[in-house]
Amino acid sequence: MDCGAVRLPQHRAQLQGLVDDAVQKGAKVLAGGYVPAKSTRLGQGQFYPPTVLCDVTTDMRIMREEIFGPIMCITRVPGNSDDEAVRIANDCDFALSSCAFSASKVHTLT
Repeated sequence: MDCGAVRLPQHRAQLQGLVDDAVQKGAKVLAGGYVPAKSTRLGQGQFYPPTVLCDVTTDMRIMREEIFGPIMCITRVPGNSDDEAVRIANDCDFALSSCAFSASKVHTLT
């Protein structure tokens, strides 16, 4: 997988802070989640590894602040409600990464 560099040198630390906050509050890291050691190939430059977090909740900073990095957050919707999934996806000030996936074909999102 190819992944470009983050925009500013301090952005890696910001991404790590968001991940650390989420993990401290109960999120689980499925992939990535740490800045590699500088002695490794992946630790060179301004790169943050592609990261997947699950069990992310709305009380975590990562759900309230713009990530603008290679981090995917997976949130379980209480009651498996399509309407609640859309509400959670819309409950932020930015929309670049807000989306809802469902197996239900009852609702059509527009």
